[in-house]
Amino acid sequence: VSDERQSALLVFHEPTCSETLSDLVGHVSVKMPTGALARIDLQVERWEDVEPGAGILVWLTTPKILKSR
Repeated sequence: VSDERQSALLVFHEPTCSETLSDLVGHVSVKMPTGALARIDLQVERWEDVEPGAGILVWLTTPKILKSR
């Protein structure tokens, strides 16, 4: 990702999605159900500085939660 970009959308399959999310937010166990969406804010200036623990999980939502609205 170019440093000119302030955001990126990543699409994963399990178990890679949960593992990547868990690593980015500091090795907290996070399970991503099928179709779930998560927002992670990264505390970095450049994309190359992204490392485990650099992120803050802002929200996580599932299709079940969205359907109930």
